[in-house]
Amino acid sequence: MKLSDLVVIESITFAASEAKDDPKHGQVHSPVGKTQMVKCEFCKGTGKEEGGYIDPKTEERYWESDIADLSSDIKQRLKQIDCDFCRGEGEYQDFVSDGPEMNLANRNAHVLLDLLGIEPDHAGIIWNKDLPKLRRHIIKVLNSDNMRKAVIEPSETGGDITDKRVVKGDDGVSQIVTRRSPKMIDSGVSEQQIEHYFKNVLELIVFAQKNGYNVGWS
Repeated sequence: MKLSDLVVIESITFAASEAKDDPKHGQVHSPVGKTQMVKCEFCKGTGKEEGGYIDPKTEERYWESDIADLSSDIKQRLKQIDCDFCRGEGEYQDFVSDGPEMNLANRNAHVLLDLLGIEPDHAGIIWNKDLPKLRRHIIKVLNSDNMRKAVIEPSETGGDITDKRVVKGDDGVSQIVTRRSPKMIDSGVSEQQIEHYFKNVLELIVFAQKNGYNVGWS
């Protein structure tokens, strides 16, 4: 399994958008920007997996910390592993917005939408004509207690002992082995984060109004 197979989209991007007529689907909304080659953020543009090596003869993979214990023959054969995400190219094709945009985790995006007075959804559009009203609403919220009410405190769940037993090892020595449930860490949403989100949305609104665009998210 490759790294690119594990990357799951669990976020929502807010950006300027424009309505276009499509022969098959009628009016569709498209983010403002273009598709172009961008530097791979996983390998920092090197095309190689940092600290990862492979022996072409055996296809065995090693980390940099393993190299000191390898034979000189294996060391000479080692090649740095290609980045799985960009396939060793150092860059990949991606959509780049022409204006400001903001990417948030689904939960954080829903918190923001709720504060904006919009029914939380994974995709939506705010028409250009409605942007002045939204801008006034944001300023009102920034000067109210609503932000503090939306704060989600950090929390941890799980990590409890689910099994404990005495196990005798191959050397005949007994030891206590415990198993714990997975620990889930929620970093929460602070008032400072929410204020930062609002400032980004205001910047996006100003750009959209200036250029005649709508504001969408998906």
